Amino acid sequence: MKKNKILFYIDPQSYNNLSIYDKSLLEQVKGWDIYYFHNVKYQCERIPGVNYIPAFAYSDLSGLKKLASYVASIKRVIQAARRLHPSVVHIQWFKFFPVDVFLVACLHLMHCKIVYTAHNVLPLTKHRRDKFVFRWFYRHADAIIVHTENSKRELVKLCPSAESKVNVIRHGMLSTALDNAAVSDRCKALEEKFQVKGKIVFASMGYQNYYKGIDILAEAWASSPLLGGNDKVALFIVGKSEGAHYDNLKDCSNVYIVNEVVSDLDFDAYLRLASAVVLPYRRIYQSGFLFTALQRGVPVIVSNVGGLPEPLKLAKVGWNIGETSVDNLKKALETIVQAPDSLFAIKNDREAFETVRKEYSWDKIGQQTSELYTRVLS
Repeated sequence: MKKNKILFYIDPQSYNNLSIYDKSLLEQVKGWDIYYFHNVKYQCERIPGVNYIPAFAYSDLSGLKKLASYVASIKRVIQAARRLHPSVVHIQWFKFFPVDVFLVACLHLMHCKIVYTAHNVLPLTKHRRDKFVFRWFYRHADAIIVHTENSKRELVKLCPSAESKVNVIRHGMLSTALDNAAVSDRCKALEEKFQVKGKIVFASMGYQNYYKGIDILAEAWASSPLLGGNDKVALFIVGKSEGAHYDNLKDCSNVYIVNEVVSDLDFDAYLRLASAVVLPYRRIYQSGFLFTALQRGVPVIVSNVGGLPEPLKLAKVGWNIGETSVDNLKKALETIVQAPDSLFAIKNDREAFETVRKEYSWDKIGQQTSELYTRVLS
């Protein structure tokens, strides 16, 4: 019997939504012996036949301890490559660039083909060295995956020599790894705690920072009596603040700020509580949270950046506010509040959400990725 070729799949950040992403993709990859180098915080069910290696433990460390832990993890990957001779190595994220450069160089010396998923063409938190570093990675990858045509254009502009390597493979829907009954019970508890039953609930979720436009949402809400002074609507801001400030919301009694990293159970419960989620991002390539919301049938309010508007072109599952601005977001939110039937019509349109789910299905994405692994060898 012909033996399968060996695939190394490396994701240092494989926890929370990223572990769901990995599980969803790897379930659909066929014809390979898969060695999955993941974070120790990985929490999804294991896929039969996949070799799980908890290689990365840096996440809760800081300073030199964090770097030392990551170096030890990369050393483990290199040692495994010397022993097992993988044909293809698929890297999902780079974390510490000098160490990652060393990894890529070693893998090439061992004649491994390298596939890299550029979830972000450049890091969203900018550094002067980013363009130089990522040009190097793009030149030395054998194939590059991006999630949107916009990302492909930006990558090719940054590194023209990589154009023939770039493949557009969509980001898939992100399902939950939690028990449905537990999420439902927690949602009811939160609904009672905050007294929001029957209200229109908008939510901003995840790490709250400048590039996600949390200040734009706060200003739009605080400056509108129809929003900040309305006892029939509520705003949840759920997620650890990264430089975000909410002083202008202090007089809004219908705003609930949960400034912490919440559990997966609470995250899903808050999302289920939401009538719509708000993503007024200034800069993004594609958002895992977008596909988490759409998978669960929650309407989305997005700015016209990166790949955020693409699902809305397939079906009416939310609103595109256009250019990211306080006025545009305020107008969209006020319109929804004044005509709530339009919101609930979208929320109840199961066919529209199913149309989007099918287009972003993991079976299609897995097939495209498997075919890419085969092509890169030839």
